[in-house]
Amino acid sequence: MTPSACFAKGTPAPRRLSPPGSLSLSLALLGSVAACSQASRQAAVADGPQAAATTATAANTTGAARPGAAAERTISLFFVNRLLNTPEPCGCSSEPLGDVARLAALIRSSGASLLLDAGGLRYDDQPMDAEKLRQARSKADFLEQTWAALGAVTMLQPEDLRGGLDELRGARRLVSNTTGLPEGATVREVVREVGGLKVGLLGLADPEAGWPAGVQVGDPIAAATDAVARLRDQGAQVIVALTGLRRDKARRLLRKVPGLTAAVAGGGDRELTEGAELPEVIGDAILLVPADKGQKAARLTLHLAPAPAAKGGDKVTFRLHPTEAQQKKQAEAAAAQLLTVEKRLAELRKDASAEPAFVRTTETEAERLRAEVARARTPQPPPQVSASAGYATAELVPIRRALPRDAEVAKRMTALDRQIGEANLAAISGPPAPLPAKQASYVGTDGCVGGCHFHDDAIELWRSTRHGHAWKTLVDGGKDLSYDCVGCHATGFDLPGGSNLWTLARWQRALPADAPPAKPPEKAADKPEDRAGPDLRNVQCEVCHGPGSLHVRAPNKNPVPVPRPTEARCLECHTKEHSDTFQFTAYLRDILGPGHGVERRKELGDGPTGHELRSAALAKAGQSGGGH
Repeated sequence: MTPSACFAKGTPAPRRLSPPGSLSLSLALLGSVAACSQASRQAAVADGPQAAATTATAANTTGAARPGAAAERTISLFFVNRLLNTPEPCGCSSEPLGDVARLAALIRSSGASLLLDAGGLRYDDQPMDAEKLRQARSKADFLEQTWAALGAVTMLQPEDLRGGLDELRGARRLVSNTTGLPEGATVREVVREVGGLKVGLLGLADPEAGWPAGVQVGDPIAAATDAVARLRDQGAQVIVALTGLRRDKARRLLRKVPGLTAAVAGGGDRELTEGAELPEVIGDAILLVPADKGQKAARLTLHLAPAPAAKGGDKVTFRLHPTEAQQKKQAEAAAAQLLTVEKRLAELRKDASAEPAFVRTTETEAERLRAEVARARTPQPPPQVSASAGYATAELVPIRRALPRDAEVAKRMTALDRQIGEANLAAISGPPAPLPAKQASYVGTDGCVGGCHFHDDAIELWRSTRHGHAWKTLVDGGKDLSYDCVGCHATGFDLPGGSNLWTLARWQRALPADAPPAKPPEKAADKPEDRAGPDLRNVQCEVCHGPGSLHVRAPNKNPVPVPRPTEARCLECHTKEHSDTFQFTAYLRDILGPGHGVERRKELGDGPTGHELRSAALAKAGQSGGGH
């Protein structure tokens, strides 16, 4: 199978379902969900022989029995959406979520299961220069190959086309409403057998998304209606729609198109990048939203009778059943609403001027909510299963570090880091071009020492901070030649008069990551372009205070470019994704002291430090290190 064959072999993964806006929506989990409609007995798989080979790997036909429920089998559908070129997360946060090696291990340990990807797999949606696009292409191809090995079925979104339409030639991405793509790049629908159940899959692209010229996208509702009919004719017993639609559009789709068991939404929903915690029941279908970048997979577990239906093409219907955690949330929501009504009722009873009719109405509302709280707190037994009916559970699964990793995928990820680093370095022939002497350039901590009488103390303080060891974390993780990471772990990276991968690599080869500054190695003293310049590994003074060559040359004449950096400067790297515990004042307490803002440190007074915030978050996440 080619790496791109994964397009027609889906993998379900994370998109977070948005929390309910009301109690009624939360309780909608108790509603019934119908599966696919009646289909003919023909069991045609649209992908041909390659698909059949992959299905044998992905569909463990034994199923996974639920503990204490010998008379049922389970099938797990894992959904992901918008991986956005992210095999693994940045490791700097207190609890990094994501990692395809952990997702692979989860899927392979889940019995009869299938991975379904709603698209946006290959590239991020942010601008990239040519160098970064090269690195991104390597990661995109790795993701394709990994999804193919897992037997994933993958939909299509515009981010998958950023490298050009030819990258998808022969890919067989699942999409039911597009034209204008290379021959063999797409398939309209596919039937996969998982645990004895025939699962019909269709893909729906968003016509309003930013598609490249030449790609036409038709009406999703019309395409879905036609695809459902074709899938019925192919014997599909349940039908799932992978979509690049926003959630509001997906809701409308499910109201208009009968016969769907489930759908995935979230494409373009910027407020849903972390997924939606609770599923929704729309008509007879379950709507799921996994998180971006593989942080949380949406898992739909279908509970069925122990043997397939007597007639393989007969539909199977499902009723959505809340998980224990979801039942608890429902009870908490009902109790909170009851508390609000009871407070209002108590105030009304004290108010002699309150209208009796309004008081009675409020009393009735309180009584209703008390009954609702009692029902919500009563454990809900799962429905009985039969040959033609079952029940489903749906939840987000955070892909945490506590999950095991698939050894083979992890090994390939390590090799990918080396491959990317070597390719990145080979594409650079020397250091950044030097700046004219009248313009400020970077000198590094070695160049700063001696510029002012207090700098020795300042340098010692800096060495005690995480800034002073930021480069080593990249070396230890094998990311010191990755464009994804280096910019926030080095000084003046890709800036005029600063550093680049070539200079940083020369320093790394010459000295250990934590070695003190020293003169850089030279291949030829008569070739200025071969000189690595100052050691700009780690987050040094000039990251916050600006390039310091002019200040060092004449401190009294040229002040420090940025004498008192603001929070905005920190936020260039301390983003929510990369530094989830960042608080400006707390983090300042870590980096101010002797020789470096000692008076300001006194002004800040006692309070939490960045180190304390990180440590608390790491302890909560069950980790022992990392974080910024």
